[in-house]
Amino acid sequence: MKIAHISDLHFGKSREQNENIEALVGSIKDFGIDHLAITGDLTACGSAEQYKGIISIFENNNLFSAEWLTVIPGNHDLFNYILRYFHSATDILKRMHRLPAAIYNSLKFNIEKYQKELQQFYFYFQETFFNSIKPDQQAELFPFAKELIENTVLITIDSNTAIGLKKNNAASNGRVHLGSLEVLLQDARIRDKKKIVMMHHYLQSEKNMIKDHGRGYSRFMKLENRKETTQLLIDNDISLVLHGHHHENVEYWINGDTLRVLNGGGSYCGPCWNLIEITADDIKTEVINGIQKQSFCPDHKKLRKIK
Repeated sequence: MKIAHISDLHFGKSREQNENIEALVGSIKDFGIDHLAITGDLTACGSAEQYKGIISIFENNNLFSAEWLTVIPGNHDLFNYILRYFHSATDILKRMHRLPAAIYNSLKFNIEKYQKELQQFYFYFQETFFNSIKPDQQAELFPFAKELIENTVLITIDSNTAIGLKKNNAASNGRVHLGSLEVLLQDARIRDKKKIVMMHHYLQSEKNMIKDHGRGYSRFMKLENRKETTQLLIDNDISLVLHGHHHENVEYWINGDTLRVLNGGGSYCGPCWNLIEITADDIKTEVINGIQKQSFCPDHKKLRKIK
């Protein structure tokens, strides 16, 4: 079985961006994949128009079904209260007149409003969630598992739940609800299968991100309970983690060679995606880079081992 992994499409940012996404999805379908996994930020700010636009691309390529597509939300899909005003930090300087409205909405944002945004994401993509596996007592939309083939499941996580100005004033930090995830990982229906986890936020250490990209970038892009999340994944023998958020297509390892991770965030920059091939004995990965190195997209082909 062949899975294509992409992330951070940001549909709706510009007409050019939308055309790039359409070309990317079409080329992936033509490649002959069996499933498409997207680890968040499908839209620029989670508007109804953007959801309908990205879904139309999947429908045009016969991918909009649970059999063909698995998606999870990213911060751009959920934090509409600020991201409809500013797509990135550089936008603030250009659009200072929008700052008062963004701050006002930020002060009103709470867990109830967050759940409403999550429900909207689920509503638009509900056809892709059919036949998902959840513990009986779980009320949350995420996490859930989806069986791909007899011995392998995809496990979806919402890693965006850090809210409020104090901890998430750029609407880009995250937190995983570990209790729900632990219950799912111990579910008898998936416990003995190969497990591929999908989440939006990256697992690199803050130290490494500061070294590569600066303290300011790391401060506004982190997973608050990264260490605990990573340990839970290692303890449960996760075969592979797929994520996005940081705009780079790269494979790396956590804790030596213990936990293999694929970042698909470079899909934002051009025709870059990750190929996962599942066989009876192994899970093989390949980073496919279809563009030249650019200043806003780091070298997609490098392989790093991160302690």
